[in-house]
Amino acid sequence: MALQLSSSAERPILWEGGAPSETGAGAVLLAVEEPSVGRMLHGLFHRTGVNAYWAGDLFSCMESLRESPSDVVSIFVDCHLSTLDMIDFCVSARGWKPEVEILLAGGDDAKAAVAALAGKGARTLHVSKPYLPTELAWLLRGPRQPRR
Repeated sequence: MALQLSSSAERPILWEGGAPSETGAGAVLLAVEEPSVGRMLHGLFHRTGVNAYWAGDLFSCMESLRESPSDVVSIFVDCHLSTLDMIDFCVSARGWKPEVEILLAGGDDAKAAVAALAGKGARTLHVSKPYLPTELAWLLRGPRQPRR
């Protein structure tokens, strides 16, 4: 059963599956603006055992992270970043959850953000587009070790 929670941006946040604390694996927060891609990734992740929230845009993603930082272990970003720079987003997200792993989908801008954030806390990964959703699911299902 899926629950829809309202955010201040009035975009639905979709949660499916057990609470992250029940599985101990945590949740992946999906900042994916394209609704068809967000629904597809959310459904695929659920079927492969990845707890996921689909937040929609970056601002809804940040709000979700602020509301439940202990539930989130990874953030996957596939957004057109017109109003928020990737580096600024990562720095802000880590202000709420320092050890959160962030995966940035995109081209040169995402690569540059990953390079700029290298060695500054938690892992930031570049995901080339187009990406294979199943490979992304397996990457996110990997063992969850505490990050230092």
